[in-house]
Amino acid sequence: MRARAGALDRLLDGDPRPPYRAQDFVRSGLVGASLREVLGSVGGELYDPVTRRGHFIFYNVGPLERHGKFDVISIGENSQDAERGLLELLPARLGQ
Repeated sequence: MRARAGALDRLLDGDPRPPYRAQDFVRSGLVGASLREVLGSVGGELYDPVTRRGHFIFYNVGPLERHGKFDVISIGENSQDAERGLLELLPARLGQ
């Protein structure tokens, strides 16, 4: 059994870890938005660790309201799907 220390490893328990991409997401149109609003827009695409469904895990959301910035992990079927989540799916869900 290998040691697992990271938050992502705890959320995505299992081998192999699914393909993902993590990055910051900054949009001026999100300045003033609340986390509740963002999560509502993402809806069923929010990752559920129990069902292992959904695409997105949000973290470092403190700068959201003031700067329109948060960090996000996009989980995909493959690396292209994870990339598509960040470049297409998330902006579409957020109206960006």
